Amino acid sequence: MPWAIAHGSFWLAVHAALGLLLVLVSLGLIAHAVLARNRGWIAVSLAGWIGITAAGFNGASILIFGHGFSSMLMSVGFAVAAGACSAGLLLPR
Repeated sequence: MPWAIAHGSFWLAVHAALGLLLVLVSLGLIAHAVLARNRGWIAVSLAGWIGITAAGFNGASILIFGHGFSSMLMSVGFAVAAGACSAGLLLPR
């Protein structure tokens, strides 16, 4: 991750930095959900964090190993995170 931000192309650096920001924001959302003791938001925020983290690790794997399968796993992680965000919209206030 630090290499991609410091030495990658401009768009790779932006992509990696935004991914890192998403991880930090999702951890903050988990903390907020735990403090609020809201089980629905805890589940949704954990699922989102897992998806974002999976996408990040597989994105780094693409840079290191160059396997196409890692790209597919990165998109699955994105789909899990997007699904969790969509499910969060359906939760009652």
